[in-house]
Amino acid sequence: MGLQTVPGFISQAGYLHPAELMRNFQHAIAAGRSGIIRYPMFEVAGTGVANQIQVASGQAIICGDESDTQGAYFVWSDASELVTVPAADGTYDRIDTLLLRVADPQYGTITGLPRAYWDVVSGVAASSPSVRNNASFNVGGSFYQPGAWLRVADIRRNTGDTTVIGSRIYPSHYYIRRGHVTHGNSTSSTTGYGGPYSAGSQLGDRFICIDNGNELRYNGSSWKKWSTGWIDWSSRMSILSVSGTNPTKGNSVYKARYRYVDGMVRFEFFGQIGSTWSSGSGVYKIPLPVAADSDADDASVGTGWINDSGVALRIGAFYVYDDHVLGDFYPGGAFSASMMTWNSPDSFRGALEYSPA
Repeated sequence: MGLQTVPGFISQAGYLHPAELMRNFQHAIAAGRSGIIRYPMFEVAGTGVANQIQVASGQAIICGDESDTQGAYFVWSDASELVTVPAADGTYDRIDTLLLRVADPQYGTITGLPRAYWDVVSGVAASSPSVRNNASFNVGGSFYQPGAWLRVADIRRNTGDTTVIGSRIYPSHYYIRRGHVTHGNSTSSTTGYGGPYSAGSQLGDRFICIDNGNELRYNGSSWKKWSTGWIDWSSRMSILSVSGTNPTKGNSVYKARYRYVDGMVRFEFFGQIGSTWSSGSGVYKIPLPVAADSDADDASVGTGWINDSGVALRIGAFYVYDDHVLGDFYPGGAFSASMMTWNSPDSFRGALEYSPA
């Protein structure tokens, strides 16, 4: 086709307006990625009526894969719509897929008029069902239709279901990329879709998860967590011995949490010794909630405080070493079984930041 300009911005009489130019303009505006314009457009919900879902009004950009010059389609609806889904299987569970399709006769024979429409593709009923992969809807796939498509949601239908259960509707779409920012749902282990794009990502791209508020950034080769809320680690916190006998927690209280802040992990922890605690032997170590990078041993030092109840307040530092936290205090030396006589209600607390692997 060669170099072209978008005809919508040229008023000269006789200037041609081929559809591909307009579609490629939209493709460029969307940075080459399909997506719904913003939340909560095209949100999917059950209705309580057998084999029926409701899709909210909305707008989307759908990029085509038929050819390098196909471009992208703008699709919109100003009203919610009811969509019929296939009945559940009588023997096995199944995961169906809701697609937003554009039928375009430029790329093959279509049924009916050129249009945008909703299409529910049945999954394979099985004892451990899986979703249809994206290749199923592309050229050569079993469910290919000429035009373009956007995967909007995956819907699990368990044996015996009549209505569609809201908790079994899994959004599997993205929101369009604005600049270097994309919004979407975090990866769903139930459906296998969601989470940030892998193909075509650039250094510095950001992905914001609308379901949990987490932010990820692309480092040039993979996506890394950049910013999150606090994640409770209390049930998994433990104190081990570097080379001696591990202490026994008994009725002691451990609390811990962590979060990502500008790509770093901030880890905070607390322990109060109970009456059935056993000190074990040797130097203590606390496992990290997230593995540290290889340079964290040299640079990651935080603060520490120990209340040796009725004896002394010990001030010191906790630091990262080999995916664990070690400590040194004054008075007392290394954070260990022998630094003091550990009794109820002695306590310790610490905080540090480090670079994750």
